[in-house]
Amino acid sequence: MYQVLFEGEVIGNTRLEGGDPPMGAAFGTFIPASPFAAFRRTATPEKDSDPGTVRWLGLSISTADGQPVDCHGGVVLFEYDLGDEIEYEVDAIGIDAAEYERLFPDHVRDYENQFR
Repeated sequence: MYQVLFEGEVIGNTRLEGGDPPMGAAFGTFIPASPFAAFRRTATPEKDSDPGTVRWLGLSISTADGQPVDCHGGVVLFEYDLGDEIEYEVDAIGIDAAEYERLFPDHVRDYENQFR
């Protein structure tokens, strides 16, 4: 499990269950923690080209034990308004190859297996 932080405060968690190893990207469902309600009220999201989507930038990711994950492309939290429900996804972009392989060996293995 990974922690999603805004200005050093954990606002939620994610398993980063999906990934694109060549792009150094990992993504997954965002699970809000109690501070997320205050974050949502006070942090200004960016509008997306889709009116049902908003996104927040300026976030960071850390491992469950608090070690920061360096994401050169940033961390983005998406909110999708699906009408009858709201879904959240977090994307961590630009993770160096060696770090990516250490953190997400299953993503790397799955990617490599598709070419066998």
